[in-house]
Amino acid sequence: MLLCCLVWPLFLWMQFGGVIPYLDSGIDFLQAYDFYSGGLPALISHWASLHPPFKMTVVSILFFLFGSSSRAYALFGLLLGWIASCAYFVIVTKTIKSFWMIAGMMMIFLLYPLGVAGTIGGFTDYALFTWCLVAWAGYISNNTVVVFIASLCAVLTKEPGVFLPASLIIAELIQPTAIKRKIQWKFLISLAFTPVALFIWVGILSWYGKGAWSDHILAVGHFSNGMIASLQNISSGGWNNPYAFQNMLHVFVMNFQWVYWLVAIVGILLALFFCSKRPKHHPGEALLPAAIFAFLYIVFVLSFPTYAIPRYVLPVSASLLVFLLYSLRGYWFVHISLSVVCWLIVCGVSVMGLFFSIDPVSLGIWKTLTLENQTLYNMRDERAGNDGITYNIQEALLVKSRTKQIQQGLLQTRDCYQWKLYDPRNDKRIFSLFGVRPGHTFIDCLR
Repeated sequence: MLLCCLVWPLFLWMQFGGVIPYLDSGIDFLQAYDFYSGGLPALISHWASLHPPFKMTVVSILFFLFGSSSRAYALFGLLLGWIASCAYFVIVTKTIKSFWMIAGMMMIFLLYPLGVAGTIGGFTDYALFTWCLVAWAGYISNNTVVVFIASLCAVLTKEPGVFLPASLIIAELIQPTAIKRKIQWKFLISLAFTPVALFIWVGILSWYGKGAWSDHILAVGHFSNGMIASLQNISSGGWNNPYAFQNMLHVFVMNFQWVYWLVAIVGILLALFFCSKRPKHHPGEALLPAAIFAFLYIVFVLSFPTYAIPRYVLPVSASLLVFLLYSLRGYWFVHISLSVVCWLIVCGVSVMGLFFSIDPVSLGIWKTLTLENQTLYNMRDERAGNDGITYNIQEALLVKSRTKQIQQGLLQTRDCYQWKLYDPRNDKRIFSLFGVRPGHTFIDCLR
């Protein structure tokens, strides 16, 4: 089973790793290239706002080893896919012992549409998704070193990563009384120091005359960085905004998410009920930190007034997959056949949601958008922007088709401003780096 977990991300990398980066992947590629070719000064001079440097550093190392190609860039997503799969495998095997239930949960994990999109794109949000799973795997294995490293990596990946160590600290202060063990104070103190890495990064940016991330803050007023805007947003009750509402739809509804949550909530309630009747059974040590993290992330991060892009909910999806694991235990407590039925339902919607945009609830909310030969939910027009198409494998298929059109010069007779897969902010530099000439008409738009 673990072999399948390693082969699937590799297959995705082989299929989509050679595409010309598009939209946010293009931005991350260019930032990593600037960091690789000119160090921190070049990176800071070319970009107004920057996330912490974990991804740029790792991708720069991959560029050094394998050359600055899209294949090398996509290795970051492949590595994250492997790490996330192994971490979830540890959580599953620590929670259940049935081979078939383990295999079933790993299948759900590998087919999860948003996770597949994250593996292919190697987004920073997918990196947070990965570090959450690694931290929870270390937590239930009582491996404090793994938890510390995962928390540190989360903090250095993206600013909201601070909520991972925060949630673990809260869980460790609450949970030991339930499972009858002592609080690990050294572990808590070490986790408390992980945000220092973020402050060091902000200090380095300040040395160069930059601040923390401040792009695309859509709140009323002027804010020097996203962290200040987030605190102001919460303290003033600004979490009740249209961007937060769209993010909530992405978390709880989008592309069959409502099915996952319905199965998870009912199953966890059953698990908690049966565990209360059977003192020897505990719901699971990963459940509490996953729940606390999801709550903190939804309240403080997904309420932030910026573009409501589907991949932003990936860290909460890590919690959702943990909830699904414990929910199947709850159904199993009732009857094994109920557990099988729920597994079939979740697997079914995973397959449908991975390849198609046919969720009736999502279609009722967002309607449809047709790009090339793909029909997607029209989240582009609902505060998600162009990146609203990134929630399953369909976007990867579009980008692969786009790459073929560009490389084969199929755009000579097309007006790039009418081409729906044109990226005016980054295409010029990316095409130059990749040495492609997409056709005279298209080149005119890049001048």
